[in-house]
Amino acid sequence: MPHYVVVEGEGDARAVPNLLSRVGHQLGLYAVWKPPLRINVQRPSDAQKVADLTRGRADAQGLLVLRDDEDGCPRDDGPEIASWFQALSLPFPVACVLFYREYETIFLPVIEDLAGRPLTVAGVERRGLNADAAFSGDPESRRDAKGVLTANMPPGRSYKETTDQLAMTQLVDIPRLLASGLPCVETLERALRFLLTPGAGAGRVFPLDR
Repeated sequence: MPHYVVVEGEGDARAVPNLLSRVGHQLGLYAVWKPPLRINVQRPSDAQKVADLTRGRADAQGLLVLRDDEDGCPRDDGPEIASWFQALSLPFPVACVLFYREYETIFLPVIEDLAGRPLTVAGVERRGLNADAAFSGDPESRRDAKGVLTANMPPGRSYKETTDQLAMTQLVDIPRLLASGLPCVETLERALRFLLTPGAGAGRVFPLDR
C-alpha cells in the first residue's frame, strides 16, 4: 500500500520521490510513494488541508510532510508542525521533516559528487557544477544553498530548481549523504524508519512519537 508525501515546490515534487526511494533502498526500507502533493505547511489550516486530502484515501498507509525551514529552528518547528497533525488524529502515521535551511542544503556536504558532472534533464545533458566545485564549513549555516550552487557553476549559468534539483539529486551518492552527519538528513532517516517499519500505528506522529 502506498505512502503519501507533501512538498512545497515544483522542483521538490520532481526530486523528492527519487531521494526517498534511494534513501529507503539504502536503509532496506521499501515503499510505494504516491506523486507528491504540493502544499506548503506553514500553519494549522495547511495541516487541515493535507488531512482533508488524505484522510479518506483507503490506500493511504502513511504520510510524510517535507518543508524548508530557512529562518526557523527545526528543533522547535518540527514538533510544532507535528502537533498540528497529532490533533487531527489521522488514521495512519505521519512524519514531519524540515530541510534546514532548504532542500539544496543536502547537496553541499556531497558537492564533490556533483562536481564536473553533466546534469541530465528530460534526456538532455546540460552543464552542471564546475569540476573544482567545493564547499567547506557547516552546510546548515548558509541560508542560500542555491546561491552556493550558482557560484560553483560556469559563468552565465545559474542553478534552476525546476530543472536542476532532480538532476542533482540523481547524482548524489546516498551512502555518503547518510554518513555526512547533516542533521536534516539524519532526521529524514529517522522519519523513514518510523513510517516504514511495521507497527508505526494509526495516529502516531514523528517526531512527537518515536
